Amino acid sequence: MDGISHSTNQHLSPTYSWPTHPRLPVDTFDPTTASDEGPSDRPLYASLDAKPITDEARALVIGIRKGVEFHEAKTGSRKNRRCGHKLQGFDFALGAFLADLMRAPNHEAAAGWVFRSMKAETFTDGPVSHRTFVRIVNALSEVGLVTKTPGYQRWARLSAQEADNTHLVIEAKAACFRASRRLFEAAKAKGITPENFHLHFMQSLPKQPIVLKSASRQERGNKIVGKSMRVMRTPEVERLKADVKRLNTFLDGFNLDGGTHRGYRRTFNLGDHPDFKWNKGGRLYSQGEDSYQRLKKNRRLLMTIDSDAVVELDITASFLTIIHGLLQQPFDASTGDPYLVDDLRLLDLNNGEDLRRWVVKSWVVATLGHDKHHVRWPREVIAGFIERSNHVLSKVYPITTVREAMERKHPILKAWGNLNLSWADLMFVESQAMIDTMMELMDQHQAPSYSVHDSLIVRQRDLEIAEACLTRNYEAACGIKPALKISSSDG
Repeated sequence: MDGISHSTNQHLSPTYSWPTHPRLPVDTFDPTTASDEGPSDRPLYASLDAKPITDEARALVIGIRKGVEFHEAKTGSRKNRRCGHKLQGFDFALGAFLADLMRAPNHEAAAGWVFRSMKAETFTDGPVSHRTFVRIVNALSEVGLVTKTPGYQRWARLSAQEADNTHLVIEAKAACFRASRRLFEAAKAKGITPENFHLHFMQSLPKQPIVLKSASRQERGNKIVGKSMRVMRTPEVERLKADVKRLNTFLDGFNLDGGTHRGYRRTFNLGDHPDFKWNKGGRLYSQGEDSYQRLKKNRRLLMTIDSDAVVELDITASFLTIIHGLLQQPFDASTGDPYLVDDLRLLDLNNGEDLRRWVVKSWVVATLGHDKHHVRWPREVIAGFIERSNHVLSKVYPITTVREAMERKHPILKAWGNLNLSWADLMFVESQAMIDTMMELMDQHQAPSYSVHDSLIVRQRDLEIAEACLTRNYEAACGIKPALKISSSDG
């Protein structure tokens, strides 16, 4: 095993599968020749939740920690030696940070950089304390093992007439970090490289699997994303947390080959809404940039669960189904394509592709993912259309034209924005149906399943029971039987 002590193999989780195909050939990454213009625009998030699992990795952590202790003693930045739980916490934090730094060179867009907010509140309930991380970052940068750039915010006055303290953040960037050549050399001396770090470090299952976020808002045309909120301990929260932890532990006993999964976090939204009762949002997110949820569908279908081939069950027009069901209106996506609108004109493309369905589905996703109808196409839809057609979307398919066509096909959409429903309500119904299905498959059939929001991945041999469970739970959640599309690598 590339020089790894075989005595430590019992520490390797049978379910862990880091990608075995780095996005950037590691031999081409040299921190001494990387651009000096500053961090990448797409650094990786330093999740600080991995741990060393081999003798070599633990020796690397201990060796660097001793170097930090020597530096602290020399500079007088710390008087007392760490011991007991403080020493254990420091070693965990250091190992977690080293894992993030060693992971970053495998991602071309990140160019070796990771980012992490240094605000104390972002460490609340996390695996690493703010004080410990600050000490580690400062010490590693001072001894030349890490390059760091501080985070910043740029502010603007809302208007000259308003109070001096009325400002808006117009640009913000978190602190960024990158391992130096010295750190890579120290790791290589222990047999650890960015190419094989996945054999030495393992991402932990989330200790706090419930996430709560406030509502996003618009300021001068800029979207200010919802902030993380403190999750208070209540009986309802403990029940939600126990379900996700139990699911994570169960899935940890299976090997998802060809994809990465190290536990779910369930994210609830609009936590500051007056009607919030843990009933908004609630999707399961598989943690990490390398999560199987981020793979294209064709690659997900090549995954295996304990060497068994997989199938994916997609819910056709899930949000459209749910909104009809909650408002007790008939809807059957199995009798016809809900995104097919023939009265939109066909764009003549050289490759013969008909983009009308893509345009309509993009409009539905954007509309039901927003609190009201859009008056103009979102930027990402515009960019996607240009990429596919080299045409300007608003000139070919004005958003009002698409809206009117869809309102004729699905009249219920006329009232969107004036209903007592939001995207977060639709998402909660969908997420609850998914989780109920996954829990039933686990408890009653010992069958693993993996969510991709409106689809579910299971072993081929579990298809029949998964289809029955998902159909029953989805219909119980919204009142309408879903139209399911089954996909496999066989086509």
